[in-house]
Amino acid sequence: MTMDMTYFETLRSKINERLIKLVREGKYDEHSAKRQIEDFPWLYGALGKVPSDVMFICENPSLAGIKKANIDTIDSGPPDIEAQWWGGSTDFAACRFRVALCKLKLKTSPPAARGGWECYITNVIKQSEKVIEREKLKPINKRQQARDWSDILLWELVNVKPSYVFCVGVNSFKYVRMLQKEEFIPWFPMVEITHYSARKSTLAIIDEITSVVFKTIKTKKITKTKVHNLEPKKKGDTMNDLITELKKLDGQKCYTLTRDNPATMRLTDTGVTIIYPTGGKTQIPMAMIQEAWKKLHIKGMLSLEDVHQGITKENGPRTDRLMAIFRNLPGVGFTREPRTLFLKKQE
Repeated sequence: MTMDMTYFETLRSKINERLIKLVREGKYDEHSAKRQIEDFPWLYGALGKVPSDVMFICENPSLAGIKKANIDTIDSGPPDIEAQWWGGSTDFAACRFRVALCKLKLKTSPPAARGGWECYITNVIKQSEKVIEREKLKPINKRQQARDWSDILLWELVNVKPSYVFCVGVNSFKYVRMLQKEEFIPWFPMVEITHYSARKSTLAIIDEITSVVFKTIKTKKITKTKVHNLEPKKKGDTMNDLITELKKLDGQKCYTLTRDNPATMRLTDTGVTIIYPTGGKTQIPMAMIQEAWKKLHIKGMLSLEDVHQGITKENGPRTDRLMAIFRNLPGVGFTREPRTLFLKKQE
C-alpha cells in the first residue's frame, strides 16, 4: 500500500506554518526554521499508514539524524519521505527501530527498503534540534514545546485512528501524558517502550521493543481505544465552563482565603465586580480571570505569587478577590497558609 501523500502534504504544511509562528513568537530560531523548511523538504513530520491500528510517538526530530539521512539515503537517490526514521544506514533508527518493526510485521518490506508500512510514526514536538542543545533546555521549556505542538498531534490522532499507542522513550511518554492531563488531547491508554537510541546492545533494544509491542497487542494488555471516538475537551470548552460557573455565582458571596472577609460578586460584560459591605468596589477584568483559569489548568495549582505577580501585576485587592472567586468554583480547592489554589483530583 502506498502512503497517502495528500495527508502528509497537509501535515507538512501545518508544521511549516507552526514553525513560522514560533519564530514570530520568539520561541524558535529563524535560521533553524528556515533550514527545516527549505533544506529538508522531505521532512514531513511523520511516516507510515493512515489510518493505522498502531501508532508510535517519539519525542522530536534530531538534527544530526536529519543531516545524515539527507546524504545516506535508502537507495542512494534523492531523499524523500522514507528518509525519516532512517538517519543513514548505521543510525539506530535504521538498524534497531526499523528492524523491530519488521519483526513485528508492522513493516512488511525490509528495513532498508521503501514502503510496507503497517503502522504510523510521529513526534510530539516537530521542531528539529541538536541533541546537545536540547539537553540544555529547562524542563519547563520542553513541556511548553509539547503544548505548542499539541493541536497538530491531536489532528494526527483523529486522522490516524489508532487502537494502540506506543510512546518511544520516557520523554515522549511524559509529554503525551502531560497533554492528556491538561486536556490538550483526549485521554487514551498508551504504553512506553524503550527508545531505540538507549545505551544497550542493538539486540537487546530490538528484543525489548518487539517483546513489549507484541505482548501488548496480542494479549490486549491495554484496552483497544479508538482515539477518534473520544471527544477531547478543547481549551475553548474549559473557558465556556468558566463563564457558566461565574453566572451561577452572580450575586453570591465570596470570601478571602485567609480571613474569610466577605464581599458580593456581580458578573458584568467585562468581568466581575466585587462589592464590599462598605459599598466600595473592585473591578476584576475577565481577561485576568481567564488567564488565571488557563494557568490553573496548565499547572494544576496557583500560588499567591503566581496570581499577584503574574496576573494582577501586584494589585493587592484584585489578588485577594480573584483568589476568593476561584475558591467558589467547583473542582477548585484552596489552602489558607500558604494561600494557594489547586485543582481537586477527579474521583
